[in-house]
Amino acid sequence: MRRGCGSAAAVIRLTACTAAFAFATTLAGSVPWASANTTTAAPASFPSRPRVDNPLFPLDPGTGYIYDGTTGRRPEHEVATVLGTTKVIDGITCIPVRDSNWVAGRLVERTIDWYAQDYGGTVWYMGEFATQYKNGEPVGHEGSWKAGSNGAKAGIIMEAAPRVGDTYHQEDYPRHAEDMGKVLDTAASVETPFGTWINQVLMTKDYSLIESGIEHKFYVPGFGLVKSADVKGGAEVMELTGITH
Repeated sequence: MRRGCGSAAAVIRLTACTAAFAFATTLAGSVPWASANTTTAAPASFPSRPRVDNPLFPLDPGTGYIYDGTTGRRPEHEVATVLGTTKVIDGITCIPVRDSNWVAGRLVERTIDWYAQDYGGTVWYMGEFATQYKNGEPVGHEGSWKAGSNGAKAGIIMEAAPRVGDTYHQEDYPRHAEDMGKVLDTAASVETPFGTWINQVLMTKDYSLIESGIEHKFYVPGFGLVKSADVKGGAEVMELTGITH
């Protein structure tokens, strides 16, 4: 879900990315992103050949993002890989991301998430197919949804030009998936095992209209999501630890 730099089949550390990050940050500042001002995703607003290059949520096919952290006292490991295929959802061609999650060494969930970027630069969340696992066997598909099916609508995962106070649906499937996002800061700082960024980080508050809990997320230009942390109703902290190509 988040693009970085590096060599093939290798975990990339910050020291290998300094020059590329500086270039990406400069590029991010020069792109005339328009603010997201739509409430629905209309097919005419999207290219037929999908590309997601919003600096705060770039999706480069073949890129893998590695996250490590804890859920309570248990270790957690996550790998998100941008796939090289496409899928048409509700008339919009999307880029899929495979996200696999392990807790204490056991696979607990694997999802395929679908994203699309409109001409203005806003990245939309078009749905997900989730599979939960127990003892290595699939046991359910809780949380799955798809825009255009059963009343579900596309949500916004990243605005083209985030502003403090902006609030938006990330998932819009009434009574099933109603996640929200709110921009808290556009010049925050964050430290992770992958690197430290000062006064250049987007910080959001993620929450649900139908479930309790609040999560803070941190996005860096050129990389995307680098950290997430529960601040209410949970005990999960995940940080970017590597990027592969």
